[in-house]
Amino acid sequence: MKKNKKFCLLFVFLFLFSVFSYCGDYDEIASDLVKNLNPNNNLAIVSFDYKTDNPKSRTPFVISERLTTAILKNKEIQNKKIKLIERNLIEKVLEEQKLSQTGIIDIEIAKKIGKILAADLIITGSIYDISYDEVEVNIRTIDVEKGIILSSSNKKLKKNWIDTIPEKLEQTGNKTDAYLYCDMAIKEVDKENFKKAIWFFTQAIKEDITGGCGINWKGFAYFARGASYIFNGNYDKSIEDLNFYIEMNYKDKEAYFYSQSYFYRGFAYYYLKQYDKAINDYDKAIELDPTGECGTRTKGSAYYNRGLIYYYINQYDKAIRDYTKAIKLNPNLAEAYHNRGSVYSKLKQYDKAINDFNKAVELNHILAESYFARGLEYYGLKEYYKAINDYDKAIELDPTGECGTGTKGSAYYNRGLVYYYLNQYDKAISDYNKAIELNPNLALTYLNRGVVYIIINQYDKAINDFNKAIELNPNLAEAYCNRGNVYGNLKQYNKAINDFNKAVKLNPENAIAYYNRGLVYLYLKQYDKAIKDYDKAIELDPTGECGTGTKGVVYYNLGSVYQILKQYNKAISDYTKAIELNPNLVDAYYNRGIAYKKLGLEDKAQKDFEMYRKLTGE
Repeated sequence: MKKNKKFCLLFVFLFLFSVFSYCGDYDEIASDLVKNLNPNNNLAIVSFDYKTDNPKSRTPFVISERLTTAILKNKEIQNKKIKLIERNLIEKVLEEQKLSQTGIIDIEIAKKIGKILAADLIITGSIYDISYDEVEVNIRTIDVEKGIILSSSNKKLKKNWIDTIPEKLEQTGNKTDAYLYCDMAIKEVDKENFKKAIWFFTQAIKEDITGGCGINWKGFAYFARGASYIFNGNYDKSIEDLNFYIEMNYKDKEAYFYSQSYFYRGFAYYYLKQYDKAINDYDKAIELDPTGECGTRTKGSAYYNRGLIYYYINQYDKAIRDYTKAIKLNPNLAEAYHNRGSVYSKLKQYDKAINDFNKAVELNHILAESYFARGLEYYGLKEYYKAINDYDKAIELDPTGECGTGTKGSAYYNRGLVYYYLNQYDKAISDYNKAIELNPNLALTYLNRGVVYIIINQYDKAINDFNKAIELNPNLAEAYCNRGNVYGNLKQYNKAINDFNKAVKLNPENAIAYYNRGLVYLYLKQYDKAIKDYDKAIELDPTGECGTGTKGVVYYNLGSVYQILKQYNKAISDYTKAIELNPNLVDAYYNRGIAYKKLGLEDKAQKDFEMYRKLTGE
């Protein structure tokens, strides 16, 4: 009698969808830009080119200021004693050259300006809006003398500053204390010092209880402080301020920040997971401004955010409706395509998901989240090489492997699993190693690396990984199940049974654990227990596959036990079921033939032996 005693393995895939995410910061940009610089050079950071229909946008100024601060803190700049040219001098020269608003995007112009400033190096670049609260920057360091680009950086940045200051605040000649406090607060927002900004706005409100900053701009300080509270993570206080602004201006629906106040309050409710209130606020914002712009200068923003909330509360049809509306209003909103693709993926509409991710990366080639998400879809469709290409690109764009999931190492983890399915075990282990380096506390990574170690017969390493997975997550049934597999292979049957017992206690629906424990009982000739476990495995998985990749295998093994017990009719019944589920399970024909022979049914036995010889070529 031929027996099938193969243990099955459990893998866990990390399905992490990325929505509403940001990556990159000024310190990273600074590190990118200061590479390959010579010591004792003079460096000028000049205006950036910004494509916008808002001539009063402060975006180029703010990014330049924040980048200057990051570069001044950079240790390589300090060690090389590179000097930054004063901003006042730079602005004067740019004004004379009529480049204050347009920025410097041509190398020849950069060389000319550099010589006027006595600068050896110039940092300049371009800014593009991605969404209402996100920009993409393409920045480069230019050698003035040689006219060559020495280094560059391409990143996404969170747009957490006041883009446009009310005209009254800019033009006032009556600089009261309230005005001065508001002015200082805005400067702190520019520097991302939100705690200081909140303090200054508070002082302004003390001087002018209307929040008008001494210029009768009713409620501006409350609105701006509310927005600062959001960026500082104090959502309850943000809601208080925005409530006050809304109540103060409820009769004036045209107030400058009125629709935007609902938009931001919805944002705060979203972070507090008060989703119904958030949806109500976005409804109101859209009612006031059907374009969904709501003061953000990006059409479709309110629909985009409301779609995100519908996604989180599993109202996928409404989420798709909102993302579709956002795309209609703003066809270049890459993140809307990305998030709609994530919803389609949840609904298992994989072709639509891939189409949306394709569009997202077409519109924004540095969107690591979309490459990651599309890799998930290709994995699900078993298009493994396409999945690897996407994970490669995601990792190139985001070497932390986070890719908007909130979990470092995710892209390496998932690529490792794809390599496993391609039987490229060394590459799989390499990716799991990197994922563990980036995120040593994710139990699933140890679990999956342990499975690969089982396959390549490195049982000690496998046990160590399963031990670590259990240490990090004592309720991870799959870790006990797989460690039980190793102990079974090492013929440490009591340890194996203890682990399978723990696995089924943690997850009574785990058909694989019952199957594997039944296999150990078969080895120990505890046939009644083996039968009981196989019956339970079949109850939970009527295909009889139980994670082995071979349909009918549990029926086959159950038939083997009955054959050992000389219960040939039961054995024949189970072999027949195995063949029905898997006509290519050749050993089932052979064993059923023996059972027929034992019962004296020679004709049936010979037919099964003939089928066995036909399938095996023996």
